[in-house]
Amino acid sequence: MLELPTSIADTLTNRRQLRRSRRYRKCRRRPARFNNRRKSKGWLAPNQKAKVDFRLKIVEELCKLYPITDFVVEDVCFNHFAKRWGKHFSTVEIGKTKLYEALQAQGNLQLYEGWQTQETRDQLGLKKCSSKSKRCVESHAIDALALCYRWLATQDLSVPEFWVFRRPNLRRRSLHLQTPQKGGVRRVHGGTVALGIPKNTVCLWKRQLYRTGGSAKGRLSLHDMTLEARRVTKSAKVEDLTLLYHQTIFSDQVSLFAH
Repeated sequence: MLELPTSIADTLTNRRQLRRSRRYRKCRRRPARFNNRRKSKGWLAPNQKAKVDFRLKIVEELCKLYPITDFVVEDVCFNHFAKRWGKHFSTVEIGKTKLYEALQAQGNLQLYEGWQTQETRDQLGLKKCSSKSKRCVESHAIDALALCYRWLATQDLSVPEFWVFRRPNLRRRSLHLQTPQKGGVRRVHGGTVALGIPKNTVCLWKRQLYRTGGSAKGRLSLHDMTLEARRVTKSAKVEDLTLLYHQTIFSDQVSLFAH
């Protein structure tokens, strides 16, 4: 199961609002040019690009571990003729085309439609969880079992392990905060490096593994090794850390089923 940062949509919305507000202030700015720009061929929306890149990254890492030759995917379709409200689905189709092309370059690609997956689930008596964000086999991975049975006629449908991969939330560098601070001065905000150390660097501190976070007053914050990366302390000294490696994808083995 793959999880993207939850702040992507919010970040894009805030950036758009700030850009629009700058056009009405008495400050140096560029004029609005949204009506004379054309997207290049194959342009992909940032949120869709993040999904496609993350999937391909996981596939790339799995291919290093296993001799994968076949890729079976449930093809997502939308009837643009019958339903007029799906104008934004075209970016999804561009994204899945890029994904399919990348998978075909690495092996054999087999596509199934959603009704075929549901038919197989009903045949095998596999129940799907209604909450797609729940970290259990029944939310997303249950479809993978159905596809394995349909493509390979797999008889053993037991799940030995269930892993969740997650991209960490990083606050990108901002020249200043949106709200002025005391005295009218806005402090520097965000960034991917703190005290010269890339954020989410795995380190050894007090004989335990942690991930590095932001900094304040010359001290680093440390977070645990879970998917949520909960903060443990915000006063660690750099000289007390043993830096090991930089981590860009969080992973953890979680419980198999919801009940």
